[in-house]
Amino acid sequence: MGQKPPFLRFILAALFLYMDASRTVAQVMEQFEDLEPAARRVTFDVMLRGIVAANPEVLGAWTIGEPNALDAL
Repeated sequence: MGQKPPFLRFILAALFLYMDASRTVAQVMEQFEDLEPAARRVTFDVMLRGIVAANPEVLGAWTIGEPNALDAL
């Protein structure tokens, strides 16, 4: 197996960068119980908006969860 083509190295580097950011967000969100329930949704919204704003190449960010799991709203 030879060296990877340059475009593949570029794609892999970008994917690893975004996966690392995703893991960091997930680790932060795991601490949601330390936040007041009323502040959780706003806090995570601000965090995701900040990630998108700081990375213009990112088109969007979102989370998925069980109904009422985050803040019982």
